[in-house]
Amino acid sequence: MRINKLIDSDCKDLFNLRNSKEVRKMCFNTNKIRYANHLKWFNNIINSDDVKTYTIKDYKTFVGYCRFNIINDKALINIAIDKKYYGRGIGTYFIIISCLALKKNRKIKEIIAEIKENNIGSIKAFSKAGFKTFKTDKIIKMKLK
Repeated sequence: MRINKLIDSDCKDLFNLRNSKEVRKMCFNTNKIRYANHLKWFNNIINSDDVKTYTIKDYKTFVGYCRFNIINDKALINIAIDKKYYGRGIGTYFIIISCLALKKNRKIKEIIAEIKENNIGSIKAFSKAGFKTFKTDKIIKMKLK
């Protein structure tokens, strides 16, 4: 597995993963994403200093992404992994490595994950990566300091 910064050629793979049934089901907005909207969003995040996105690939196969939306010294993390790779610990590994990469390059004091309460796989992955739950309701909020 290789972890890299998001590049232009990742656009279509990222679109396909973001629109997969499994990913849409676990998003707060479950609607399908139109490609034109994805392109606009992609061009904004790839050039933004306030958004850092990493990809994970199995050789040349796109496995997932981890995105951080940064506000001052805090970051909101978002991750998605292709369902073919579920249950292998890849999510936890990717979260840990991506958080380390972000903290190496930015002065981040806190990383926050907001997870649907029925997204057990993500809750477990973030817990194993060292995140602690600080608020629960219909959204589980976890943070890493």
